[in-house]
Amino acid sequence: MSEKDNRIDIQIQRESDKQGKSSLKKYQDMVVGNRSFWFLFKFEMIALLFSRAPGALGMFLRGVFYPMILRKVGRGVVFGADVWFRHPSKISIGDGAIIDDGALIDAKGSDNRGVYIGNKCYIGRGTVLSCKNGDIYLEDYVNLST
Repeated sequence: MSEKDNRIDIQIQRESDKQGKSSLKKYQDMVVGNRSFWFLFKFEMIALLFSRAPGALGMFLRGVFYPMILRKVGRGVVFGADVWFRHPSKISIGDGAIIDDGALIDAKGSDNRGVYIGNKCYIGRGTVLSCKNGDIYLEDYVNLST
């Protein structure tokens, strides 16, 4: 781990340890990336109702509802089951991308743009993309898997 990564990790830990910060506010800052109660409600309901829905119906429902919490979602994007997002309003996904089951896309940070996934990219099962106050930009046709 580089010295810069270590400083960012310590900064994130210090932010979460601030006195007087409720567990809800910590969760909103670390996972949701937004203090709006409406966005929190929308994020939680979509995750609860659709993230683990099986089969083609689940895939269809995630394709309808995930764009409501993400910054941008192109046409024909496929979301597998159990895909999780952190700071979803800083995640953009291009046309025809596939995000396979169990992937985590984490755009956490206070001074970053977040994660951009290009057209026709494939994010494999169980893959973790995490930028911790940096940016991740995947060009078109990138294939990532663990």
